Amino acid sequence: MFQVTSNKKRGSISELVRSIRLGELQLGEVREAQGDQTKRDGFTLLELLVVITIIGLLSSVGLASYTRAQARARDAKRQSDITSLRNSLEIYYSENNVYPDTGGAWQDISTALSVLVPDFTKTLPTDPGGEGLPYLYRSVTNQGYCLGSKLETATSTQTTCTVSLQTNYNYGVGNP
Repeated sequence: MFQVTSNKKRGSISELVRSIRLGELQLGEVREAQGDQTKRDGFTLLELLVVITIIGLLSSVGLASYTRAQARARDAKRQSDITSLRNSLEIYYSENNVYPDTGGAWQDISTALSVLVPDFTKTLPTDPGGEGLPYLYRSVTNQGYCLGSKLETATSTQTTCTVSLQTNYNYGVGNP
């Protein structure tokens, strides 16, 4: 008679079925004998859905962090640009004993500070993006000024200007 054990070579399916009918196989031996036929490769649909959901959640958290980091980087660039303009204005003042005059009105720096190029600064900076508001300049008499910008991540107005900032602007550097 035919017996299937883990030590012997497996026989054909018909011999296996005949052995099962005769009750000669234990349950473990049947599973071992059928192992090659019932083994499935791959992932179930549920496993794939769980993995896709986890990846989606991680991606959304990463994207939100990346977006905030970009806004902070643009704000740092704005602050750097304003500091550079302030330094150029101070050099201009040391040579001319007066700041560029706008008649007390806010103006885009491309118009108001064109006298700084090329002697005091190579080029005038532009806003790096985001809100898209241009840098502003305002003379305060001929002995003072204010530079304004819109920071994306600021929760309150930060200014050293002696005059009020333009609407929608929340960052200002002035002298005096």
